[in-house]
Amino acid sequence: MAANLRQDKILGLAKAEGRVSVDELAARFGVTAQTIRRDLGELAEAGKLARVHGGAVVPEGVANIGYHERRGLNAVAKAAIGQACAAAIPNNSSLFLNIGTTTEAVARALLGHRQLTVVTNNLNVANMDHAVIGTSALDLDGDLLDFDAQEVRVSRAIIRQARKVFLVADASKLTRAAPVRIASLSEIDALFTDRPLPESLAARCAEWGTEVRLASGIGTEA
Repeated sequence: MAANLRQDKILGLAKAEGRVSVDELAARFGVTAQTIRRDLGELAEAGKLARVHGGAVVPEGVANIGYHERRGLNAVAKAAIGQACAAAIPNNSSLFLNIGTTTEAVARALLGHRQLTVVTNNLNVANMDHAVIGTSALDLDGDLLDFDAQEVRVSRAIIRQARKVFLVADASKLTRAAPVRIASLSEIDALFTDRPLPESLAARCAEWGTEVRLASGIGTEA
């Protein structure tokens, strides 16, 4: 097995299990422990893993969590964000929705709309009136970040092909990190979120002309 393919598989195992060991990986891939240590070293140099005694772990803040678990996180905020974003999308328009638990909330809020053409994750789609995308993390420089390079390519294509792009992201995304950059908030028409942005980021959005809309009616989750 080629080293890059083996390293991709090692990274996948680490993300799924949180930790991998040299001995277990050597047995799994039928290579020497020295080969695995070299793989882990290269992954650590790339910032994808952190070395620990006997193996490696996913760096704190970089591991994604399962989709069903993410759906339950900040559910009230996501529902309010979905309602706010859906209210900005007119009837009789076309719309692109990418994968994500907050964009799923937008989809549920759109059930009462009429004559929508909705496309999801089709790279061959023609120009769209509106696109709604989510992100796994949002840093203080205004960069949208994600874990899956393939999904990132989809999101980038969506941004290129839509006339208006809406980002839906609750405030917890500002406390997370992810390894792959999608785009900048400067490329987004409006951000729908549940809490005010940090001052520095809000100022950048104002400079870029990126509208920030706060969802109303958010209560405390049980």
